[in-house]
Amino acid sequence: MRSCRRGGMSLAEVLVAGVILAVAITGMFSLWNVCDISIMDTAKVNAAGQIARMELERAKVYGPSNFPAGTISNCTSGASTWTGDISQSTSKWVSAGTSYYDYKGALLSSSTGAAFSAQVTVTDTGDLVPSPCTAGTSTGTVATTTQRFAVVSVKRMSDKTVLFTSGTEMVEGGI
Repeated sequence: MRSCRRGGMSLAEVLVAGVILAVAITGMFSLWNVCDISIMDTAKVNAAGQIARMELERAKVYGPSNFPAGTISNCTSGASTWTGDISQSTSKWVSAGTSYYDYKGALLSSSTGAAFSAQVTVTDTGDLVPSPCTAGTSTGTVATTTQRFAVVSVKRMSDKTVLFTSGTEMVEGGI
């Protein structure tokens, strides 16, 4: 006796398969958006890393003896810290100064249209000789044996999030 059933799929099977495909395709499109955002964030972090390296190289060109002396908070010999950047107009170090960059890493003259900001923090340790104490702080005189560390922080301008930080030890005469 022959079976009455023909080969193929029932309507219920086709509908279930269609629902499964719809859910899978919707999930793939959702992941596409997540991947796109992740790629854009990676590009911004990459740009911030390039800016930090440029700032450190610029600091190396000026040399450790040309950094300003930091502030010593307890008026005794110890560590000092200075934060700022190189002025675009005078090519001198400016306390609390900031450099601004666009998304391509080009240096801008102001914060208008900037995507990133960069600041250098110089920390001195070792043989600092403090100047006369005024209001609980003094600036140190840097000796040739003073250890100087430069750290660059690059922030995204839109939300002031630090995207990249890089640093190096600055040594007079190289190594």
